[in-house]
Amino acid sequence: MIKKKRTEIPADISAKVLFDSNRTCCVCRNDSKQVIIHHLDENPSNNKLDNLAVLCLECHGKTHTRGGFDRKLDADQIKLYREDWLRLVLQQRAIFTLEDTEPPFATGELELITSQAEIFKEHRQYVLLAGLYHSINNLELRDKYIELALKKKQPDSTIIWLRCLQNKQELIPEAVLKRNFDTYLKNKDYLQMGRLNYDLKRFDQAAIDYIDGIHHAIHQYDSAFTAAFYLKEFVEKNLIETLFIKAFKQASNDGDLWWQIRALQELGWDDALNEFLLKNADAIEKGGDIRMKSMVAAAKGQYDRSIELEKQLASLARDTD
Repeated sequence: MIKKKRTEIPADISAKVLFDSNRTCCVCRNDSKQVIIHHLDENPSNNKLDNLAVLCLECHGKTHTRGGFDRKLDADQIKLYREDWLRLVLQQRAIFTLEDTEPPFATGELELITSQAEIFKEHRQYVLLAGLYHSINNLELRDKYIELALKKKQPDSTIIWLRCLQNKQELIPEAVLKRNFDTYLKNKDYLQMGRLNYDLKRFDQAAIDYIDGIHHAIHQYDSAFTAAFYLKEFVEKNLIETLFIKAFKQASNDGDLWWQIRALQELGWDDALNEFLLKNADAIEKGGDIRMKSMVAAAKGQYDRSIELEKQLASLARDTD
């Protein structure tokens, strides 16, 4: 058998392949393993982007498996793994890119984006195109490619992600959501339930899911790490602030001035609190709540009156004791 001639992969091509895959094997996705660039057609001189995939040494070894019980990891399988992994990497980057890179773009960045878009268009990778255009805040093209992507059969996770990118959660089919929630519930995957409910803007239920996850991690598995991870993500998603905002709205609907004040205090919105106190000063003065009257006086700059009211409050507390 004649050995095929190996041609070194050009530096710019190898850099792009490794970057797109996050220097991670697209099959096992273990980012701690050493990786190489694999030629799908096993022709080492074919360095076209579509023929290259990042594999770890272990998964690369499976591409040479013949016979026995282990089935060879063939090109078709690797392509599926690669496309799915590239989509996931792009999804994660799309979440953070707008925080780090905003127009106007540097010349090199714009050229890279344009180059990526052309490659994705050539291969009709509409999901990746949607994520790419979302990351640069081109919402018109993002929506165009989302609709093109959804004309083809897509995994549930992709459908959910694309509609959440558009902030059109109501367009996610109920059957898709049910399948996902049923799976998460069966596996007691509270983290994924919390994330999905958060993406669907069901913040109360998301909070319940995270709290259930913390409880389950501690009592079922005695896993402090898992509990801490749930709690960390709960805080990072600003669910505490979100719930206080909801509490303020509920108190507002109920006409409860005190709990509106408390919500604003917990949110740390001092300017909004002072504005609220001044706006509702007449109603508060007509009421009998000394503490709220003291707060109104302070908001008006009447500090002597505020102090006197606080003294009255302290005196009443002593009499009660």
